[in-house]
Amino acid sequence: MRYDPDIHHRRVIPCPPWDIENTAYAPDIRTALEENRMLLLEMRDRSGNLAAAEARNRFVIEHADALFTPYVAKGGMLERLLRARR
Repeated sequence: MRYDPDIHHRRVIPCPPWDIENTAYAPDIRTALEENRMLLLEMRDRSGNLAAAEARNRFVIEHADALFTPYVAKGGMLERLLRARR
């Protein structure tokens, strides 16, 4: 992976797999939120609602100029959605 010097000025839509209450106070995240460069998406329903997860993933895929997906399960929902994007 190469370093992008403009990384701190890009618009970002993270979907953290953990609660955002503490995450939102991290300096870089707080700055990006205050500069209106970041939209945080959080799943409040922890029951494993696949329809909600798919809706969130579709939203991000449809609105992103570029995607960073550190892990995509073979045959999983994200792989299917990313293939449909092409």
